[in-house]
Amino acid sequence: MRLTGLLPRRTLVPMLRAARPALRTAALALAALALAAGGDCDCAQHKATAGATPAPAPAAPTAAAAEPVAPVVAQRWRGEGSTLEFSAWRMRCAGCEKKIEDTLKALPGVKDALASHGDSRVVVTLAEPALRETLPPRIAAALEAQGFRVLGP
Repeated sequence: MRLTGLLPRRTLVPMLRAARPALRTAALALAALALAAGGDCDCAQHKATAGATPAPAPAAPTAAAAEPVAPVVAQRWRGEGSTLEFSAWRMRCAGCEKKIEDTLKALPGVKDALASHGDSRVVVTLAEPALRETLPPRIAAALEAQGFRVLGP
């Protein structure tokens, strides 16, 4: 929107300078609300913003308010060789991605881990392809301890 034709410059510039703090506050409040809307995400990013703005009063529980049903995945563990791929449930933000990656990288036999909350996908690079048989149950247990779940039959 072009404001220079509507108001003289000597009036417009002080008005915009005076409005900056209010705009920053509004932007921060919107960002905090967006992060707080992460549902039951337990990551540090959402916990840090939880106290920043007062939470609305909880509504009476309804069927719609129940936790969403996990999507159906045809195959639990995918990939070949030293790459293992799976879908993780309850990964909602970059903080969750980091939590999953750090948890998996701490496991012996995991060379690298890359998580994406956009498509709930996690790709793990194993130190040796032979670990494909023994590592998946430990991965699932480690993620469940952090509040996430590996999807699939």
